[in-house]
Amino acid sequence: MAFFKTDLKGQIRNTDLPKSNGIWALFEAIVNSIQALEGYPTEEAYIEIYAKRETMVDPNTGKLEQYDLYGQKTILPFESFEITDNGSGFTTENFDSFITAHSTLKIAKGCKGIGRFLWLKAFKKASIVSNYEEEGSWYCRAFDFDENFSPDENDYVSPSEIKERKTTIILEEFQKPYQKDVPKSLESLAGRIVEHCLTYFILSKCPRIVVKDDIDSIVLHDYYNTNIKDSLHRDNIELGGRTFTLYHLQMQKNVDAHKLHLCANDREVRPVALSGSIPNLNKKIRSAS
Repeated sequence: MAFFKTDLKGQIRNTDLPKSNGIWALFEAIVNSIQALEGYPTEEAYIEIYAKRETMVDPNTGKLEQYDLYGQKTILPFESFEITDNGSGFTTENFDSFITAHSTLKIAKGCKGIGRFLWLKAFKKASIVSNYEEEGSWYCRAFDFDENFSPDENDYVSPSEIKERKTTIILEEFQKPYQKDVPKSLESLAGRIVEHCLTYFILSKCPRIVVKDDIDSIVLHDYYNTNIKDSLHRDNIELGGRTFTLYHLQMQKNVDAHKLHLCANDREVRPVALSGSIPNLNKKIRSAS
């Protein structure tokens, strides 16, 4: 079995994550879930994201309420995210990849093997519980991933009586510098997730995803069909003797800039802001009709 070949604290310190991109840690967990569901029947696959907000105790009722420091009811920021899926789970092969820095297991999908380090850049820790099947038997692997994590498979896996694939990852204790630029409304959060995972929705390769808080829930396919799908256009372009597919669409809400998203292997590789290349593109584009 392979183990981390570098000091984990040093790896986290040297992992680049701009303060404005704290939500990328959540994106990495969601994309991991989507990839874990590849090969399973789409109608059975699901991902559920529970976004938990900060709460304060109401001094009059003693109940947890969403109030700011001045006693005004407000939308408080999200402090943790719980991502659950019924994909392949933390099997021996997947766990071995997880504990191997810069793993190449998913290199064909364009993965660099550093996504989990983003978790610990933006969050204090990740709590993981995974129920999975391997060689005809069922197991449960449970562990906390933080900067003091020490990989030892025997400490984390045990036989399971539950014959159902289910993996839950909880990203806990959002670090303040990264938390402040993450959307506070559930709808805005849903929009950002759809935007990041847009290629999966466009190519109809996305499992059912639901994002919810303690008040509401949003099915991301419904969000995509209502706000994005009808504006989608497709063109093929030739560059350097190769054919590329260009999808262009107008996002109606929850987007803060005009961007070109470069994608490969069904996922985004790099976003490019267009405002620096096209003059006067800082404002919302409106229909002339």
